Amino acid sequence: MADIFVVNRDTVSGWLAAWEEKGLLGLRDHKRPARPRRINETEWLPPLRARLLPAQLHERTGKTVAFSTIERWLKKRYWIWSCRQSLKTKQDPVAFKEGRRVLIALKTKEVGDEINLFFLDESGFSANACIPYAWQPQGKTLALPVHSPDRVNAIGLVSRQGASYFHTVETTVTSAAITEAMAGFIRFRPAEKLTAVVMDNPPIHRKAERENQAL
Repeated sequence: MADIFVVNRDTVSGWLAAWEEKGLLGLRDHKRPARPRRINETEWLPPLRARLLPAQLHERTGKTVAFSTIERWLKKRYWIWSCRQSLKTKQDPVAFKEGRRVLIALKTKEVGDEINLFFLDESGFSANACIPYAWQPQGKTLALPVHSPDRVNAIGLVSRQGASYFHTVETTVTSAAITEAMAGFIRFRPAEKLTAVVMDNPPIHRKAERENQAL
């Protein structure tokens, strides 16, 4: 048996003793205690640059940990995913709540066929786009500052029914570009029904509104 299973005689002897004592149940594998963890949960660092973690952990705790160990730990808690561009950290909770209330009221009027409702936003297209990836906690997405040089920008107005109008510029989108897009949009809108346009809250939209350019 030792030759067949490539084990020593003591292991086979233990099997036979277990068989005699408990029968088939005695041959089942049982949980074995694992080696104590070298690093506890409080000692781990956020993985901004994973390859630097072994050196950072050693400097902080004096413990040496292989990168393969760190990689296994990361895969249980983080994922590599594209970082999202977001202005959420600058959000005003009070203004957001009020804006949501107004938006619900506008949607209600749209459903009642009292107004036409469009949503305005900008996007861009570039042949040299870069989508950064990083270790991120599972279920969360890192947000990066918006930066979009050297691309064609499109200002779009779209309704929930699929009607749309687009205006493209090869320069940075400014309040003047918003004005130009709105002017073109208004020329194609029927005058018999009020049309409301919903914009988010970046500075160029606020400036256009203050200067009465996009109204």
